[in-house]
Amino acid sequence: MDTEYSASTDREAARIHTEVYLDKRYIDESDLNEEGLYVDAYSPRSTRILVESDEKETTMRIIRADKKEGGLLSLPTLSQFAINPVALRDAARVSRLSQINPKNVVELSGLASIRTEPGLSRLDMLQQFDATRQVYSLALRNSLDQGDTLWVMNVDDKMFSFLDKVLGEGSYEVIGDAQEYMGPATTPIAMRPYDIVKNTLSSNSGGRYQEKNKQDLQRALEGVSEEHISLGMRNLLRNNGITTSNERPFQTGFNRIWRNKKASFYGGIVGYSALRFVGVGAVEEFEGSLPAFVAIDVGTAVTQVGSMELFFKGKNRAIRALGVIGTGASFAAPYAYFWANGQDYPPYVNAIAGGAVALATGNRVVMLEHAIYSVISPEGCASILWRSSNESEKAAESLKLTAQDLLELDVIDEIIKEPRGGAHRDVTSICKQIKDCILRVSKEFDGIPSDKIISQREEKYLCIGKKFLLN
Repeated sequence: MDTEYSASTDREAARIHTEVYLDKRYIDESDLNEEGLYVDAYSPRSTRILVESDEKETTMRIIRADKKEGGLLSLPTLSQFAINPVALRDAARVSRLSQINPKNVVELSGLASIRTEPGLSRLDMLQQFDATRQVYSLALRNSLDQGDTLWVMNVDDKMFSFLDKVLGEGSYEVIGDAQEYMGPATTPIAMRPYDIVKNTLSSNSGGRYQEKNKQDLQRALEGVSEEHISLGMRNLLRNNGITTSNERPFQTGFNRIWRNKKASFYGGIVGYSALRFVGVGAVEEFEGSLPAFVAIDVGTAVTQVGSMELFFKGKNRAIRALGVIGTGASFAAPYAYFWANGQDYPPYVNAIAGGAVALATGNRVVMLEHAIYSVISPEGCASILWRSSNESEKAAESLKLTAQDLLELDVIDEIIKEPRGGAHRDVTSICKQIKDCILRVSKEFDGIPSDKIISQREEKYLCIGKKFLLN
């Protein structure tokens, strides 16, 4: 069968959609507009795909989420079905639902097929295997062009085995229970178009359907834009004989860096460190070399992250201890150079340069019950150590950033209990508790010589290190 790939007019695709839905009694004549077409609230943000051949026409529409009006709930499946949020999160491969950008989520719906040859009756869409496979291939093309990261749809029982053949076994995740929706009971599912493309092109199983799926996908993806795809995906496409296009190479390169969490994180650290020369250069009492300061600050920022990785991933105590030493030394190096190359710094310089360090290394450290204490977010840590933000839960556990964890490790000395529901529920009460705590702790150091206070502080943090390494 000679099949023509076409992005035909919405009208032609809507006509097929209407005929099939009328035939299946999903709709009736009262649902049609003045042109005799079925148009619903989702039509203005829908893209229709049409595959035409000598014998049949098959169509499907892609509904885009409305980021401003409803977000994910602007998609029919996510609004009409009882969705399991954990299953949806896992299907999207994120650590929290808030990380799913509605702009990159679409729903596939309205799959319909009819015979075009006169005298022949309409066939059920499940019998239109070749055409349906081609429709899904074009949907994958559209998603790569647009940067879509997640598909959702609802399907009946017969469709599951069909999807296994068209998209590959295990390509989808069930995200809720079946329920009646525009006819028979259907089940909500979700899948990642990137994974489908990779699995289809990378598989060498040579199964009954695999080679045909691969050929159709290669044909559909010819000339796909590079703007929203990774370098790995681009190379995979090219290795499979698929030519890509890139009309805006600079923007494409920037987007790839932006989407690479590790590159963005390192870039942020380097950028922040490099910009600190502005403040240092404004201090007249600083007599050192600004280029040398920048080199030390930027270089140690990178080594600090590497040392943190040794600390968390080290296989033995010696390596972890090296990570601790490297992290501390890297953090202290630019400050040491700054203080060694100047004298009689004004009080405001002392406050700005040493304030953060002083707060983090006081003789007494007190935390609110639900506060966290960390130099990096769990998502950022996971992106560096495990190359994926999906491991943020593991990173959060390893970071030991809760007040309860830190009290057990003797990093902090006291926890201030918060009101039921959190500190923001009763700001007046929590502020009074903080005030009372500060006054009480401050009195503990009345009359103690400064050298004794410094000695106590040194002993406190030396003991923290010993206890942690021994455990």
